[in-house]
Amino acid sequence: MGERSSSVGTVTHRFLMKCGKRFRFWDFLDAWGIGHVARWIPWTPIRKSQEKYSALRKIPLNRFAAEMRFQGVSQFFETVYSDNMKKMIEWCDIAAPFVEVFEECRTTNLLDGFMYQQLMVESQHSIVDIPDISGMSCSLEYRSPFLDMKMVELAMKIPWQFKVKRKLGKSGGKWILRQAGREFLPEENVWMQKAGFGSAIPYHTRVLKEWASFMEGKLKSHALADLGLFEVGRLQEIYESAKKGHLVSLDMLWGVAMVAQWLEEFF
Repeated sequence: MGERSSSVGTVTHRFLMKCGKRFRFWDFLDAWGIGHVARWIPWTPIRKSQEKYSALRKIPLNRFAAEMRFQGVSQFFETVYSDNMKKMIEWCDIAAPFVEVFEECRTTNLLDGFMYQQLMVESQHSIVDIPDISGMSCSLEYRSPFLDMKMVELAMKIPWQFKVKRKLGKSGGKWILRQAGREFLPEENVWMQKAGFGSAIPYHTRVLKEWASFMEGKLKSHALADLGLFEVGRLQEIYESAKKGHLVSLDMLWGVAMVAQWLEEFF
């Protein structure tokens, strides 16, 4: 998790809800055999909506959220992996675990499928590790209620319409919890925006400031170069680009630096 993690989830939820709404609208028109007529309608918003729908529909439903998750990751590693590394992983489908659990969820709703993917794959570590960091910093041993099977079953049974209210923006997440809390909490607390905690490390500032010398050293590491899995020169170019203000995946670049640290320490 990086410094932007506090808002990314809600933004993704709203995007998936928007896509789901568009799918339902155009599926209804297609069911009546009139969806194809939209391309001839001169009103631009309708035509653009149909074009976006057609593009999105090319992605299978069970891969939709997974493809969205890994687009940036795939682009980054396609840039920095060596040819040998690309050959080693060309058979690997990194989206496979997400596709599998989406099918296991047996839903046609993108938001429900996405949340189930988070529960079963993406958030496996954070349910215990991230809160534990917060607890131990205060000398408290943390116990997560989200590990309770009854709590998980209850959450999964709640219709998606009660989980996120897209029109409320960043304050629309966890909507049913906010409604339940209105009886006990002040309004300003009920509608406050989500804030990151635990391991929400601000990579995007520290790797360019406090950790800059460490980063530069690790990206030039002989151990990393000798590994033969990364284009070390390209990694350094990306980092220099970030220092000039260009938007790059600094959290993933930090991950590569950690690989270099591990290699130097143990090999």
